[in-house]
Amino acid sequence: MVQGTVIQGNIVSGYNQMGNSGGERNGNQYNQQQKQYGNVQPFTAQAGNGSNVKGERQGPAFRDVCWAILFVVHLIFVLGFAGVFGPAAITAANNGGAGVGSYSSGFGAVIYNCLLSAMSAFVISAFSLFYAIKCARSVVASGLIFQCIMSFILMLITFASGNILMGVFGLVMFGVSIWYTYAVWNRIPFASANLVTATTAVKSNSGLFGLAYCFLAVSLIWTVCWGVTATGTYMVTSNCDNDGNCENSNGVYVFLLFLSYYWTQEVLKNVIHVTVAGTIGTWWFDPYQASSCCSKAVRDSFGRASSYSFGSICFGSLVVAIIRALRLMVEMMRGDDDNILVCILDCLLGCIESIVEYFNKWAYVYVGLYGYSFLEAGKNVLTLFESRGWTTIITDDLVEKALFLMNFGVGVLTGIIGFIVQKVSQDMYGVFGENNGLAGFIMGFVIGMALSSIVMSTIESAVNTVIVCYAESPAEFQANHPILSNEMREAWLKAYPEEYH
Repeated sequence: MVQGTVIQGNIVSGYNQMGNSGGERNGNQYNQQQKQYGNVQPFTAQAGNGSNVKGERQGPAFRDVCWAILFVVHLIFVLGFAGVFGPAAITAANNGGAGVGSYSSGFGAVIYNCLLSAMSAFVISAFSLFYAIKCARSVVASGLIFQCIMSFILMLITFASGNILMGVFGLVMFGVSIWYTYAVWNRIPFASANLVTATTAVKSNSGLFGLAYCFLAVSLIWTVCWGVTATGTYMVTSNCDNDGNCENSNGVYVFLLFLSYYWTQEVLKNVIHVTVAGTIGTWWFDPYQASSCCSKAVRDSFGRASSYSFGSICFGSLVVAIIRALRLMVEMMRGDDDNILVCILDCLLGCIESIVEYFNKWAYVYVGLYGYSFLEAGKNVLTLFESRGWTTIITDDLVEKALFLMNFGVGVLTGIIGFIVQKVSQDMYGVFGENNGLAGFIMGFVIGMALSSIVMSTIESAVNTVIVCYAESPAEFQANHPILSNEMREAWLKAYPEEYH
């Protein structure tokens, strides 16, 4: 939610009533830009009944409160489970002679590898974030090229395996990657312009990075706590013997545990998302309020995200967490049996997950900008794009793909570290049976992806907010950030001349 005067109808430049010389210069600049760029007016979308669908600032009030309460209660239960099942799990895991603090086997080894994977993800994510900021113009192109390289490697592996059918499939996938890269190559300047604007805004409020890393530390603590709870609950409720051999695992416990993990990670990520949206909104309309490390925009936006809008964040995050936990259960059901019904269910859940995530990312921008409830925010922002005729533009996900590839790379590297650690200590994942090496990789990969996504969400959220703000108020952007505005307008006109007007 941006600061300043109440937004009614058109959002005015200046945004806050500033009596200082800087505010006057901003107002004069806006008037000059209005004369020079008379065709670039703040957009006010009209719905079919003629009503204004532009966002309006909501008053300070707690929204979707019941979901925030449910989230807090759930955290209390997780901590309670850790206290109840944790000691029993440690005893059961170490009855074979290994001490609680042993890093070679038993429960202590699992926690040790969780910590090692999390710290590795922290360091690798820092380098990825640095690259995204310093080389914003080349990130998109690098992502496309990397995708082609990976599909080429996959093709070679499938042919080398001796399976002709899989080799042909790999060849087709490589051809599709080349074709897609060629088809979207002309849109790279468009995606790069959005990314450059977003990274510029985030750099002007670099405290957002500090906030992201604070949440990364919180996520690390949560991962360890969840690891204690999950391992303890699994071993105690699955009839595990003293050697760590378990059977008859309770599917309900497994589902609830992964639901808890995904929900908490989504909440942490979306608190950052909403905070970034509010900060970028203020930077867009009033850069004087959002031009320092710990600017007022950052502080106020975080305050709203962690209070008035926290229930809305918990609501949307729970929906995604439920779908992801269900998909994980379906994957566990598949095992070595490729049941066609299970495959169809997995595909269906994947489609639903994509739709929900698409809705969420735009809804949270309006939650951060204006303070709407979750469902109302989603409806309003999608109505804005539909009225603007930008349904094609908002489906352009080149930046999102590039950031996802970076995030995926962090997960793979962290997974490899987990695999190497397991090879050094063969008994580390003995409780998982013969597939202990795969268990080490998967645990490292999941932790790496989860932690990296929190950091990368800072950039992705900024890009999404830039698109929303540009749909509503391009003239204010021209007045406050003319160089970036000119670059974006040229890139958008080249990529989407029909949709841009």
